[in-house]
Amino acid sequence: MKGNVKNAGKEGYGMAKIAAGLLILLALCAGMAHAETMPQGGNGTANAVSITAGSYSGGALVSGTDQYYVIRGIRGGQELSVTGVFQPSSQTYSTLVRINVLDSMGAQLINDEQIAPNRVAVAWLPDSENSTYDYYIEISNTGIWDIGSQTLEIAVRNSYDANSSTDAGDVFEKALLIGSGNYGGYLSGASGTDTRDMYKVANYTAGTPLYVNVTPPIGASMTITFYDANRQILKQESAANTGAIVVDAVNVTQNGDVYVEIACDEWCSNAPVSYSFSVLKKVPEAGGAPAVGGIMLPFEWNQTTTLICCGIAIVLLLLVLIIIFFFRRKREFEAYGEYGMGDAGAPTTIIGYKHPCRYCDKLVDQGAKVCPFCGKVSPLGPLRCPKCRSPVTREQKVCSACGLALRIMCPFCGKATFFGDYCDKCDKRLLVICPNCLKEQPPIGEKCMKCGKNMGKPTTQKVIK
Repeated sequence: MKGNVKNAGKEGYGMAKIAAGLLILLALCAGMAHAETMPQGGNGTANAVSITAGSYSGGALVSGTDQYYVIRGIRGGQELSVTGVFQPSSQTYSTLVRINVLDSMGAQLINDEQIAPNRVAVAWLPDSENSTYDYYIEISNTGIWDIGSQTLEIAVRNSYDANSSTDAGDVFEKALLIGSGNYGGYLSGASGTDTRDMYKVANYTAGTPLYVNVTPPIGASMTITFYDANRQILKQESAANTGAIVVDAVNVTQNGDVYVEIACDEWCSNAPVSYSFSVLKKVPEAGGAPAVGGIMLPFEWNQTTTLICCGIAIVLLLLVLIIIFFFRRKREFEAYGEYGMGDAGAPTTIIGYKHPCRYCDKLVDQGAKVCPFCGKVSPLGPLRCPKCRSPVTREQKVCSACGLALRIMCPFCGKATFFGDYCDKCDKRLLVICPNCLKEQPPIGEKCMKCGKNMGKPTTQKVIK
């Protein structure tokens, strides 16, 4: 009986693969009528073939071969996306296909590798440090079977900030001027160098609270930072969890420009994100509502307000007592459910339960990015490659996705360690700082991940610029 079920499952899976292949083939046939003929690429960056945004269809790609193309004139704030669908020459066997995006020096920026005919897609969003960028696109058949046909979609989308025609800079000198209103913006996350947008509210009046509301997409955790005219931090607020709306206000104490930084780096999102934000100048009126904690209240505080707040406080206190009561009743059951149920093959993460931190074994909430007890990052989930963020294990010597060596010498104690978040010997965070742009990053190469310059001997001490 078990064998029949197993065979039936294999047959069903095979039929599903055939159906998926037919659907993709139909989609390719439908799109080929509108696609340009894909030119034959070069065999390296030196003879890469120039290409522009558009839809292309091409022929065979022999196993073990590469095609190189170059796209020029990408502006800061323009998102480059490359999507390919590759049909194996054999209907029986599949193969691996990879798309790489390289910078103008030929260094790899981002890649995606899939089993054909699955969709292969990469995206890259640069900052405004340079006026334009040139990128190489490498298409590689890394499998052992040939590709019979291929389609390629190259798109360049304007991802400009604050309803403008440019990218908000990531330094004070390139901050984008804004006023009160509603805006939209874009940040790269791990897929680009546009990780910070700096905005300037000019000639702000002292004593006027400034409110900012940032709405990120689901899955991203963003941060707001306020700076005064002297470029000193006034306040910083991070999202409580992924997808959380960040609302913050700061009471400006001196006249002059106010800067607002909205950030989403490689720890915030793996892909480019779009966000919306609003800016409000709250001007205090004569004889108006008093300020509490330096922030102007939007209502008048009186006896009725006091009674309402007292009533709300009593209700909240009762709710807290009820929750504590039920929590105590359930605690023993939860402890048993987390450690005493299931077998060794069960999933390690159970929705609704807390889980032990990989470093200190204290129970932390699911989805926590930092352990509240030991303060270390990534306390839960799989270990990830510092370069491509693919899941890895301590038994691996190299990352199976990008090939990065997972055994390094610690930049602090000089001893061999697994390339995780912390050194196995001295327990320090495995991060170094580029002496050129001050970008904090894992020690994965001689060139900086952000500015691309040779780091020489990177520092391990944070430098305040």
